[in-house]
This record gives sequence, C-alpha cells and structure tokens, in this order.
Amino acid sequence: MLTKKEASIFLKVSIQTLNRWMAQDRGPKYYKVGALVRYREADLAAFLEKCPTGGGSPVTIGGEAA
Repeated sequence: MLTKKEASIFLKVSIQTLNRWMAQDRGPKYYKVGALVRYREADLAAFLEKCPTGGGSPVTIGGEAA
C-alpha cells in the first residue's frame, strides 16, 4: 500500500490534486485505514490506463500528413 505522497509521485500529480479528486469522488481507488489514506499500486496503474490520451488521428498540414 502506498501513501498519498508515494501515489502522487507514481501518478506525477500533486498531493493537492489527489485531495481534490477525493473530494470530487474522482481519481484512483483509495482505502481508508483509520484516518490514513492508502493506494494500491495496481489501482493506480489501472487508473492511468483508463485516462484519455491523445494521438488518435494523424495531423494534416496543407492536405498532407505531418
């Protein structure tokens, strides 16, 4: 189980972003252990896999693929 700090490093986001995602019921799955918040590395990896990415279509410039 990873701490918030370790999860933020893994995801390359700030701890504040993780806190905002928790408040908005977004982001990766997390576990409460008493007052502590913990993340499983597998859940963080699954979250990244579900994130939208770019690069779906080739860019055209003047009618030709760039």
